[in-house]
This record gives sequence, structure tokens and C-alpha cells, in this order.
Amino acid sequence: MAAWWTSLAAGAYAHTLVGFATAFVLGTVIGLERQWRQRTAGLRTNVLVAVGAAAFSDLGMRLLGAEGAARIISYVVSGIGSWARVSS
Repeated sequence: MAAWWTSLAAGAYAHTLVGFATAFVLGTVIGLERQWRQRTAGLRTNVLVAVGAAAFSDLGMRLLGAEGAARIISYVVSGIGSWARVSS
């Protein structure tokens, strides 16, 4: 039984790590493009927003399941949308 729990925790940890790495890479690509075009929100801002959104959605999935994660993701999208209107 201990081996089953350990493998489950390792799989969940790996899933979280892949999600954060993907958010970091995609946030970097978007940030570099905005930095290159000299827009207001640059590399650091986009990376932090992408990783933060990934962290909140992962936390929501772990604590509240799929329904709770969907709610949290909708709030993240709403917040980013209002932030984008101000920064553009």
C-alpha cells in the first residue's frame, strides 16, 4: 500500500512540475514577443502571470476537483482580461 501512495504522489508532483514548466515556457515566449515590440507588459510580468495562473488552477484542481478548478480558472481569465485592458 505504501508503494501505491508513493507512486501516486510522484505522479501528481510530476504533473504539477510539467504544468509549471509549460506555463513558464509559454509565458517567456509571450513576454519576449512583447519585450521585442516594446509593449508595457514585458517578459517578467508575463512569466509571473502565467506561472501564477498555473499555480492557482493546479491548487483548485487539487482542493476542489474539476468543478472548483473551472471556477478558479474563470476568475483568473477575468482578472487577466481586466489587467490586459489597463496595460494595453
